Amino acid sequence: MGKREVEEQPQILEIWPMFCKSCHSENRREFNGEVAIHFPGLKGLDKPTVFVFAKLLVCLDCSFAEFEVPEAELRRLAEAGNGTSAA
Repeated sequence: MGKREVEEQPQILEIWPMFCKSCHSENRREFNGEVAIHFPGLKGLDKPTVFVFAKLLVCLDCSFAEFEVPEAELRRLAEAGNGTSAA
């Protein structure tokens, strides 16, 4: 039997917009980040903090920052916001 060729899956690259969404500067840099998301108000005290470890894109001119919440943490936020268990 001959060798079986395996097709390589194309890599999906994260592509950030070229300019800051706030001031349109190109002076932006990516950082590793840790964000603790708390629910607002007194009722939020009973809900668990959701920790997000994500890449942050920060504009070094106006300080605007953005990040994407990973799917698992997004699900925990949605569940806790609906009053269901998010543990």
